[in-house]
Amino acid sequence: MRDDSELMQVLIDESYRIITQTLTPPYQTAMGLSEDEIPCIFAEISLTYALDDLSALVNKDPAAVSCMETFEVYNSFHAVLGYRIANYIYKWKDIECKLREKVARIIAEGVKKETGIDIHPGATIGPRFVIDHGVNTVIGGTSEIGSDFCIIGDEFYVLQGVILGARDVVNNHPGKRHPTIGDRVTICGCTRVFGPVNIGDDVFISPCSVITDDIPSSHKVIVINQLQLLKRNKSVSNSKPTKSASVPQKIRVYGVVPKNCDVIIIYGSNFRNCELKLVDYRMNLIRDILIKIIFKNESCIKAQLSLSENYDRDELLTNIEGISVKLECDYYSLYITKSVGLSHIIDSLVWG
Repeated sequence: MRDDSELMQVLIDESYRIITQTLTPPYQTAMGLSEDEIPCIFAEISLTYALDDLSALVNKDPAAVSCMETFEVYNSFHAVLGYRIANYIYKWKDIECKLREKVARIIAEGVKKETGIDIHPGATIGPRFVIDHGVNTVIGGTSEIGSDFCIIGDEFYVLQGVILGARDVVNNHPGKRHPTIGDRVTICGCTRVFGPVNIGDDVFISPCSVITDDIPSSHKVIVINQLQLLKRNKSVSNSKPTKSASVPQKIRVYGVVPKNCDVIIIYGSNFRNCELKLVDYRMNLIRDILIKIIFKNESCIKAQLSLSENYDRDELLTNIEGISVKLECDYYSLYITKSVGLSHIIDSLVWG
């Protein structure tokens, strides 16, 4: 069994491999470094942050067996280690600014190619930084995460596909453009946080959220209108419109929002000639839930849901996870599945 000193040596060796791919002898000379000094720098990086980052990943991820095995098989940790090295060089005051920033960016680009994780070396990230899975995660250059001076345990935990970015694509202003994230924050997969917003301490952000405003400490962000749409064209072999008939426009859905405990609002377009139904996962009609259309126009349907007088509670509970909204017109059908808003309403009806 390997001890901490052996783990530390492995971290130093990996750091050395990362940096020597970039820091060729001409760069070493320009930065005023001798080959003997480089391992000492990496030892400082490993002692300051890398061991804590690795330990935090092992403690947080139940699939991680040990620090050594996690180091050997988790690409996401190598992205964190590469960021620590690039950030160290990026902020190295004894070296000319343009040179250190260039070297740091080259290191960051190399790590991105190896891991699929893009962290700008200028981002400020506190200790015990964990990326789990991590592919397609992007952290921008003016992001600030955690405190530089506190030991905060399992601090920032981020999954795959997370973007901490600026609001604009081009012509961004030169000041603070990216988020500031507090301590002990968890951001789940495919979430996007845009602009110089402030996320407080002890915040949990659910998957697929889009954050553009500040979130106070000790709050949880929950997505209530996440949709999965299935489109199925009907067979029209026996009722094909003539050449003179107009071709119907396709239904589009932008959001499903629960209102109170029994009303659901669907936003989109081309709703005027649609019928609204509820179906189970086999696409069979749900008869235990009645639908009353309160309002409908081209872009909005507002419907009240209620339980039928003789509804079968057990059967409804069996099918509750697979209930979908079906929007149907003469030649076209669209199914809204896995809607959190619809699930919220049905839960309220069944459980009161």
